[in-house]
Amino acid sequence: MNESALLQTEQKADPQANQRHIAMDMYIAGRKPTAICRELGRSRTWFYQTLRRYQESGRAGLASRSRAPHRVANRTADALEKAVVRVRETITGGSEPELR
Repeated sequence: MNESALLQTEQKADPQANQRHIAMDMYIAGRKPTAICRELGRSRTWFYQTLRRYQESGRAGLASRSRAPHRVANRTADALEKAVVRVRETITGGSEPELR
């Protein structure tokens, strides 16, 4: 599949990314940010965030990104989790007579 066909398939699946591509195409063609925002019904903040993503990563940067957190704040530490599993296995294994 060539690059333009892949891009078209990707744009159909993600309408937000499609708007970002259209905005950057308009900007490259010389349109002013205010006119682009008015035509697309988006804020200037959205436009400048999109422009920054485009400048940093090119067309690939215009794809939608996950909004999920990068880490879980209250996750149990690995060492503690392993210790709990070990204790549970000992209890359910029945190898220690006083734990039955």
